[in-house]
Formats: sequence, C-alpha cells, structure tokens
Amino acid sequence: FTGTRLGVVTARTLAQQLEIPLFGVSSLAAVAQRHLTAQPQNAPQDIAVEMQAQRGQLYTAIYRPRAHGLEAIQPDQVRSPDDWETALKAHPQPLERVEAGDNLGETVVQVLELAYRRWQGGDRPNWSTVLPYYGQHPVDR
Repeated sequence: FTGTRLGVVTARTLAQQLEIPLFGVSSLAAVAQRHLTAQPQNAPQDIAVEMQAQRGQLYTAIYRPRAHGLEAIQPDQVRSPDDWETALKAHPQPLERVEAGDNLGETVVQVLELAYRRWQGGDRPNWSTVLPYYGQHPVDR
C-alpha cells in the first residue's frame, strides 16, 4: 500500500506542477494488453484477468479489445475465488482467462501503449482524477 501511495502522489505532484495530463492505467489492464499483443489472433475475445490479492482474495477484471484500447466490461475489483468463478460462468461471451504473475514490471510497455492510445483519442485527464486503487482496506481482517 505504501509503495502505491508514494508512486501515485509523486506522479500527481509532477503532473500538477508541470500542468500536464496524468493517465491512470490499471495493472490488470496492462496484463490484458500484454496478453492481447502476444495473442493477436484471439483479439475479438473478452479477456478475464485475475491476480492474487491478500487474504485469499483475487483482483479481477474483464476487458474487451477495442480500436482505442481496452474497454473494462467488469472493472477492477476484489472478489473471492468463488465469486470470480460465478462471474466467469455468467459472462455472456467467450473469455480468454489470464492470470497475472509476479512479473508486473514486464507490462510497462503496455502501460505506455494504453496511455498513448488514450492520448491519441484526445483524452487529457487531469492529475486529480488519478487515485490509487487498493480494492480492500489495508487493516480489514
């Protein structure tokens, strides 16, 4: 939690002082984009991404490939594994399931790619719109 807070505060401060846009990009979206880049033949399929969270939970999201990038069909959230399985079974279209590993640093190119696509589409988000997403409270049990 501390590392995330420090990173976001630093980025927000720089964007505010330099008066430049700040693009918030989900780690799960970056994983989905990396998978999409590696598997272009499956591009029309929705991508379900999961990543281990604390306390036996999962960070989850479902994305749909679009010309401008990825559309979050089910935005980032924390769920139990059972709730995630239920959501996947109820999804009306075929899914490609992707598990995010410990190598999130390898998705930096996809973070830049997703932000650049938004830039090309005319998006210029204000620094104040970027907030850290934890999905759960750091002290809840």
